[in-house]
Amino acid sequence: MLFSRHMFYVLFVIVLLVGGIVPAQSFVPGTTYYGRKNYITYHAGNSPLIFSAPHGGNVSPSVIPDRTCNSPVLVADANTADLAMRIDSACMIVFGCHPHIVICNMSRKKVDCNRNEADGTCGNSEADIAWQDFHSYLDTAVQAVIADYGKGFYIDLHGHGHPIQRLEMGYLIHNNQLALADSVLNKAADTIRFGMHHLWSINQPSLSLTQLLRGPDAIGTQLAQRGYPAVPSQQDPYPLPGDPYFDGGYNTDRYGSANGGAIDGFQIEHNLTGVRDTYHNRAVYADTLIQVMKTFLLKYYFNPATLSGCKLVTGEPELAVSNLHTVIYPNPVTNTLTVHFPQMEGYSTLSLINLQGQIISCHTYQQTSDVLLDLENTPSGLYFLRLQSGNQDETQKLLILPR
Repeated sequence: MLFSRHMFYVLFVIVLLVGGIVPAQSFVPGTTYYGRKNYITYHAGNSPLIFSAPHGGNVSPSVIPDRTCNSPVLVADANTADLAMRIDSACMIVFGCHPHIVICNMSRKKVDCNRNEADGTCGNSEADIAWQDFHSYLDTAVQAVIADYGKGFYIDLHGHGHPIQRLEMGYLIHNNQLALADSVLNKAADTIRFGMHHLWSINQPSLSLTQLLRGPDAIGTQLAQRGYPAVPSQQDPYPLPGDPYFDGGYNTDRYGSANGGAIDGFQIEHNLTGVRDTYHNRAVYADTLIQVMKTFLLKYYFNPATLSGCKLVTGEPELAVSNLHTVIYPNPVTNTLTVHFPQMEGYSTLSLINLQGQIISCHTYQQTSDVLLDLENTPSGLYFLRLQSGNQDETQKLLILPR
């Protein structure tokens, strides 16, 4: 029998009181929490998705020496922390709920949260604070997902500087293994450790390993179909000899299902150009990734009723269902939004509402089809756009990007 979230939090608070890792507290979805000395940020979620950004921070306390043990990599993954937050916004639009997100705010020169503790901190007690809080929050997220859904998905967010501009999907499977013929790789699946072992194992024999990695429904394939080249995928099944490729790290091994459990996971190494380089590109990519994950989760993990059961954060209006079918574009938007009304008669009211339920603006129109809504002076963030016409009522989510 699965623990309820309330039961889990009670047990978790007891563990924290004993261990003293992070302050004892319950976690409210949509709320941000900080570890000791603000080294780590945890954005609590209520969806079956977990994301982490271990190398996107730039905080460099002078009391922690730069890491020198075990030939460390010290380069930061530019903009991956912000990418995680664009993913949060996209998840709210697509699912109506928040993913769990854990971000290391520390410079990689001081601590590496994608290494074991000895290599990641080089034995420094101050660096240990960040490392321990990072993994404590991820453990919290995993247990919450198991309590709420019974299974879930974890993605570790990284950035690479390799010359080939593509996403590198790290399932813990080495590039020389990926280069094997499908028949050989599938036959060896029982002996290969990989981060999505749980999904593969419960779908035997209908789902082969190569279908999962580079078949038509694979995550890499779906991303490539939407304009984000990825390896492995149906379009690019394996790295060629000599191609640089990251196949996953400590976090994927620890939180994916390579060692058992019901949380599948992998690492994505993101190229810079067109993905991480600008705010707009990060927002568009984040929306694409979440759309792909929705398709994948619905195919292999959950029925629509389960995913639609994400509880909205307190203060958000329930989304009304109607047959008005208003079209708004672009979404996300920067300054000007086009609203295409359906065929209707009489007066209609268009309201922009923030997450606290406050009406930011309200306009009334008569017998119109298209209007332009000026949002230039509206702060960026997630909003709700509500159209009321007669006894019809429809609400859609809208993401306004920073200028």
